[in-house]
Amino acid sequence: MSHLIRQAQPRDIPVIMSLEHEAFSPDCWENEEVYISRMKVFPQGFLVIEEDGEFAGTITSEIWHHSQEINPHTFSLGHAIEERHKRDGNELYISSIAVFKRFRGHHYGYLLVTQLLDSIGRHYPNVEQSILIVSTEWLPAYHTY
Repeated sequence: MSHLIRQAQPRDIPVIMSLEHEAFSPDCWENEEVYISRMKVFPQGFLVIEEDGEFAGTITSEIWHHSQEINPHTFSLGHAIEERHKRDGNELYISSIAVFKRFRGHHYGYLLVTQLLDSIGRHYPNVEQSILIVSTEWLPAYHTY
């Protein structure tokens, strides 16, 4: 078994949407336009992992300017990356991470987070901290990240 982590490509959108529907409840689904926008605005922050050429999971992120006053709307479903993403920001927000059920248990979530943090650290030296919000409904994720 070998894995590859790479930037997401437009051809990945259909499988990303399948993953979205498998990994999250319907009230948490992002739409295709959100993922396309994330890919266009910050491709370096949108990674996928493959196992033996098969799509296994994804992670998306944005860089923000740190704010002590964070409004819950900041993290709302469908928020526009164009409004918050700042290449010279100092805070990395991990907006989504998911792995297909059949690939869970292989530490792919951990690998995606680690690769993203390493890459951002090398290419965006202003980033000093990161945010990953995990819903209380996804208790297994607490142990993953």
